[in-house]
Amino acid sequence: MTIILILVVIAFITPYRVAFSSDDIANSVTIVMQKMYNVFDVLFLLDIIITFFTSYTDPISNQEVTDLKLVAVNYMKGWFLIDIFSIFPFEQLIDTVGNINQLLRVVRLSKLLRLVRMFRLARAYKYMK
Repeated sequence: MTIILILVVIAFITPYRVAFSSDDIANSVTIVMQKMYNVFDVLFLLDIIITFFTSYTDPISNQEVTDLKLVAVNYMKGWFLIDIFSIFPFEQLIDTVGNINQLLRVVRLSKLLRLVRMFRLARAYKYMK
């Protein structure tokens, strides 16, 4: 449930951050937003770790798979790359290398991948009921 709330917040913050570069609004709001993103990234990393230990339902046999090796392989074949890409700290990397505003805006679009997770979590939530 926490991840869904974070995704909703990101759904509202990301378009704002993409539209306005940090140079345009260099103030305390930008700093707070960056710290929020850092906290969200840590929570998403925890979600990735937890997903490696979360069983899934095999679509063919319709049985729950609890073998950790099979769970990890299934996750690696599915959402793992998208999840890792969505939490990779591109902004900090670019700030370290240099200030490239256009590239920074494009990289912020990668955070929209988190919205894809919202659909995945909504689907999982539907099955939990």
